[in-house]
Amino acid sequence: AATLATYAMVAVSIAMGAMSFFAKKPNTSASSLSGGTTETVKEPTAARRVIYGNVRVGGVILFIESLNDDNDLHLVIELAGHEVEGIDEIYFDEHLAFDASGAVSSRYSGKASLEKRLGAPDQTAFPGLVAASSRWTSDHRCRGRAVIHVKLVYEQGLWTGGLPNITAMVRGKKVYDPRNATTYYSQNAALCVADYLSDTAYGMGAAYGSEIDSTQLAAAA
Repeated sequence: AATLATYAMVAVSIAMGAMSFFAKKPNTSASSLSGGTTETVKEPTAARRVIYGNVRVGGVILFIESLNDDNDLHLVIELAGHEVEGIDEIYFDEHLAFDASGAVSSRYSGKASLEKRLGAPDQTAFPGLVAASSRWTSDHRCRGRAVIHVKLVYEQGLWTGGLPNITAMVRGKKVYDPRNATTYYSQNAALCVADYLSDTAYGMGAAYGSEIDSTQLAAAA
Protein backbone atom coordinates (compact mmCIF):
# COMPACT_ATOMS: atom_id res chain seq x y z
CA ALA A 1 0.00 0.00 0.00
CA ALA A 2 2.83 2.36 0.80
CA THR A 3 4.39 1.71 -2.58
CA LEU A 4 1.15 2.45 -4.44
CA ALA A 5 0.66 5.58 -2.38
CA THR A 6 4.15 6.72 -3.34
CA TYR A 7 3.36 6.22 -7.03
CA ALA A 8 0.15 8.26 -6.70
CA MET A 9 1.81 11.03 -4.69
CA VAL A 10 4.64 11.44 -7.17
CA ALA A 11 2.40 11.19 -10.23
CA VAL A 12 0.06 13.97 -9.13
CA SER A 13 2.80 16.31 -7.88
CA ILE A 14 4.61 16.83 -11.19
CA ALA A 15 6.17 20.27 -11.48
CA MET A 16 5.15 21.18 -15.02
CA GLY A 17 7.58 24.09 -15.24
CA ALA A 18 10.59 22.00 -14.30
CA MET A 19 10.78 20.30 -17.69
CA SER A 20 9.35 23.02 -19.90
CA PHE A 21 11.39 21.86 -22.87
CA PHE A 22 9.30 18.66 -22.90
CA ALA A 23 6.00 20.50 -22.57
CA LYS A 24 3.49 20.27 -25.39
CA LYS A 25 -0.15 21.09 -25.92
CA PRO A 26 -2.45 18.45 -24.36
CA ASN A 27 -3.95 15.96 -26.78
CA THR A 28 -7.73 16.15 -26.45
CA SER A 29 -8.51 13.59 -29.12
CA ALA A 30 -10.93 10.78 -28.32
CA SER A 31 -8.14 8.18 -28.26
CA SER A 32 -6.14 10.24 -25.77
CA LEU A 33 -9.04 10.92 -23.44
CA SER A 34 -10.14 7.29 -23.42
CA GLY A 35 -6.64 5.96 -22.77
CA GLY A 36 -6.35 4.24 -26.15
CA THR A 37 -4.07 1.24 -26.48
CA THR A 38 -1.32 3.20 -28.24
CA GLU A 39 -1.43 6.28 -26.00
CA THR A 40 0.79 6.60 -22.93
CA VAL A 41 -1.11 8.58 -20.30
CA LYS A 42 -0.84 10.05 -16.80
CA GLU A 43 -3.93 8.57 -15.14
CA PRO A 44 -3.97 7.80 -11.39
CA THR A 45 -7.09 5.62 -11.63
CA ALA A 46 -6.34 3.74 -14.87
CA ALA A 47 -7.38 0.09 -15.05
CA ARG A 48 -4.62 -2.47 -15.34
CA ARG A 49 -4.29 -3.82 -18.87
CA VAL A 50 -4.29 -7.52 -19.79
CA ILE A 51 -2.32 -8.31 -22.96
CA TYR A 52 -2.60 -11.44 -25.08
CA GLY A 53 -0.56 -12.17 -28.17
CA ASN A 54 1.89 -9.70 -29.70
CA VAL A 55 0.69 -6.10 -29.76
CA ARG A 56 2.01 -2.54 -29.68
CA VAL A 57 0.68 -0.64 -26.66
CA GLY A 58 1.09 2.56 -24.74
CA GLY A 59 1.03 2.55 -20.96
CA VAL A 60 0.34 4.45 -17.77
CA ILE A 61 3.02 6.70 -16.28
CA LEU A 62 3.53 5.62 -12.66
CA PHE A 63 6.44 7.90 -11.85
CA ILE A 64 8.09 10.98 -13.36
CA GLU A 65 11.01 13.00 -12.03
CA SER A 66 13.43 15.55 -13.47
CA LEU A 67 17.02 15.48 -12.25
CA ASN A 68 20.46 16.92 -13.07
CA ASP A 69 19.27 20.54 -13.20
CA ASP A 70 16.23 19.48 -15.23
CA ASN A 71 18.38 17.96 -17.97
CA ASP A 72 17.30 14.36 -17.27
CA LEU A 73 13.70 13.17 -17.23
CA HIS A 74 12.96 9.76 -15.70
CA LEU A 75 9.67 7.95 -16.37
CA VAL A 76 8.32 4.61 -15.18
CA ILE A 77 5.56 3.31 -17.45
CA GLU A 78 3.34 0.32 -16.73
CA LEU A 79 2.50 -1.67 -19.86
CA ALA A 80 0.52 -4.57 -18.34
CA GLY A 81 -0.87 -5.49 -14.94
CA HIS A 82 0.64 -8.98 -15.09
CA GLU A 83 3.79 -10.82 -16.12
CA VAL A 84 4.45 -10.88 -19.87
CA GLU A 85 6.61 -13.01 -22.12
CA GLY A 86 8.65 -10.12 -23.49
CA ILE A 87 8.99 -6.38 -24.08
CA ASP A 88 10.52 -5.83 -27.49
CA GLU A 89 10.82 -2.65 -29.62
CA ILE A 90 10.18 0.72 -27.98
CA TYR A 91 8.92 3.68 -30.04
CA PHE A 92 8.98 7.42 -29.38
CA ASP A 93 6.02 8.66 -31.40
CA GLU A 94 6.58 6.81 -34.71
CA HIS A 95 10.37 6.59 -34.40
CA LEU A 96 12.06 3.34 -33.33
CA ALA A 97 13.96 4.22 -30.15
CA PHE A 98 15.13 0.79 -28.93
CA ASP A 99 15.24 -2.53 -30.74
CA ALA A 100 14.07 -5.82 -29.20
CA SER A 101 17.45 -6.34 -27.52
CA GLY A 102 17.23 -2.92 -25.85
CA ALA A 103 19.87 -1.27 -28.06
CA VAL A 104 19.19 2.43 -28.63
CA SER A 105 18.79 3.76 -32.17
CA SER A 106 21.28 6.25 -33.59
CA ARG A 107 18.62 8.98 -33.45
CA TYR A 108 18.52 8.81 -29.64
CA SER A 109 22.05 7.61 -28.90
CA GLY A 110 23.26 9.27 -25.70
CA LYS A 111 19.86 10.94 -25.24
CA ALA A 112 17.75 8.02 -24.02
CA SER A 113 18.21 4.86 -21.96
CA LEU A 114 15.94 1.96 -21.09
CA GLU A 115 15.37 -0.61 -18.34
CA LYS A 116 12.72 -3.35 -18.54
CA ARG A 117 10.90 -5.55 -16.03
CA LEU A 118 8.55 -8.27 -17.30
CA GLY A 119 6.46 -8.59 -14.12
CA ALA A 120 8.04 -11.61 -12.45
CA PRO A 121 7.00 -12.14 -8.81
CA ASP A 122 10.63 -11.91 -7.70
CA GLN A 123 11.80 -9.04 -9.93
CA THR A 124 14.05 -6.31 -8.56
CA ALA A 125 13.80 -2.54 -8.84
CA PHE A 126 15.41 -0.67 -11.74
CA PRO A 127 19.07 -0.28 -10.69
CA GLY A 128 19.63 2.76 -12.91
CA LEU A 129 16.66 4.61 -11.44
CA VAL A 130 17.51 3.62 -7.87
CA ALA A 131 21.01 5.03 -8.39
CA ALA A 132 19.73 8.28 -9.89
CA SER A 133 16.70 9.04 -7.71
CA SER A 134 16.18 9.52 -3.99
CA ARG A 135 12.45 8.82 -4.46
CA TRP A 136 12.66 5.48 -6.27
CA THR A 137 14.18 2.86 -3.96
CA SER A 138 15.00 -0.84 -4.05
CA ASP A 139 11.56 -1.46 -2.52
CA HIS A 140 9.86 -0.18 -5.70
CA ARG A 141 9.92 -3.53 -7.50
CA CYS A 142 6.58 -3.46 -9.35
CA ARG A 143 6.25 -7.20 -8.85
CA GLY A 144 3.56 -8.76 -11.03
CA ARG A 145 3.54 -5.80 -13.44
CA ALA A 146 5.33 -5.27 -16.76
CA VAL A 147 7.07 -1.89 -16.58
CA ILE A 148 9.81 0.10 -18.28
CA HIS A 149 12.06 2.89 -17.03
CA VAL A 150 12.90 5.44 -19.71
CA LYS A 151 15.43 8.21 -19.18
CA LEU A 152 15.38 11.15 -21.60
CA VAL A 153 18.24 13.65 -21.81
CA TYR A 154 17.60 17.18 -22.98
CA GLU A 155 19.02 18.28 -26.31
CA GLN A 156 17.80 21.41 -28.04
CA GLY A 157 16.04 20.51 -31.26
CA LEU A 158 15.53 16.81 -30.47
CA TRP A 159 12.35 16.98 -28.38
CA THR A 160 10.69 19.81 -30.34
CA GLY A 161 7.29 18.06 -30.20
CA GLY A 162 7.40 17.81 -26.42
CA LEU A 163 7.36 14.58 -24.43
CA PRO A 164 7.10 11.78 -27.01
CA ASN A 165 4.31 9.22 -26.93
CA ILE A 166 6.17 6.12 -25.72
CA THR A 167 4.85 2.76 -26.93
CA ALA A 168 6.16 -0.80 -26.86
CA MET A 169 5.77 -4.07 -28.71
CA VAL A 170 4.75 -6.58 -26.05
CA ARG A 171 4.48 -10.37 -26.12
CA GLY A 172 1.74 -10.83 -23.58
CA LYS A 173 0.36 -13.26 -21.06
CA LYS A 174 1.27 -16.93 -20.79
CA VAL A 175 -1.75 -19.22 -21.15
CA TYR A 176 -2.68 -22.76 -20.10
CA ASP A 177 -2.93 -25.49 -22.76
CA PRO A 178 -4.99 -28.56 -21.73
CA ARG A 179 -3.49 -30.58 -24.59
CA ASN A 180 -0.15 -30.83 -22.79
CA ALA A 181 -1.06 -29.43 -19.34
CA THR A 182 1.54 -26.67 -19.61
CA THR A 183 1.44 -22.87 -19.41
CA TYR A 184 3.40 -20.90 -21.99
CA TYR A 185 3.22 -17.87 -24.30
CA SER A 186 0.85 -18.42 -27.22
CA GLN A 187 -1.21 -16.36 -29.66
CA ASN A 188 -3.76 -19.18 -29.99
CA ALA A 189 -7.13 -17.43 -29.77
CA ALA A 190 -8.95 -20.31 -28.04
CA LEU A 191 -6.31 -20.60 -25.33
CA CYS A 192 -6.28 -16.82 -24.79
CA VAL A 193 -10.07 -16.65 -24.41
CA ALA A 194 -10.02 -19.59 -21.99
CA ASP A 195 -7.27 -17.93 -19.96
CA TYR A 196 -9.28 -14.74 -19.65
CA LEU A 197 -12.37 -16.70 -18.57
CA SER A 198 -10.36 -18.56 -15.93
CA ASP A 199 -8.31 -15.64 -14.61
CA THR A 200 -9.24 -15.00 -10.98
CA ALA A 201 -7.78 -11.47 -10.89
CA TYR A 202 -9.03 -9.93 -14.15
CA GLY A 203 -11.39 -12.49 -15.71
CA MET A 204 -14.37 -14.61 -14.70
CA GLY A 205 -12.62 -17.13 -12.44
CA ALA A 206 -14.05 -20.09 -14.38
CA ALA A 207 -12.57 -23.50 -13.57
CA TYR A 208 -10.97 -25.72 -16.19
CA GLY A 209 -12.70 -29.07 -16.49
CA SER A 210 -16.00 -28.13 -14.82
CA GLU A 211 -16.79 -24.70 -16.29
CA ILE A 212 -14.40 -24.78 -19.26
CA ASP A 213 -14.69 -28.07 -21.13
CA SER A 214 -11.13 -29.29 -21.67
CA THR A 215 -12.06 -31.55 -24.60
CA GLN A 216 -13.86 -28.77 -26.47
CA LEU A 217 -11.10 -26.32 -25.66
CA ALA A 218 -8.43 -28.69 -26.99
CA ALA A 219 -10.40 -29.13 -30.21
CA ALA A 220 -10.83 -25.36 -30.61
CA ALA A 221 -7.15 -24.78 -29.92
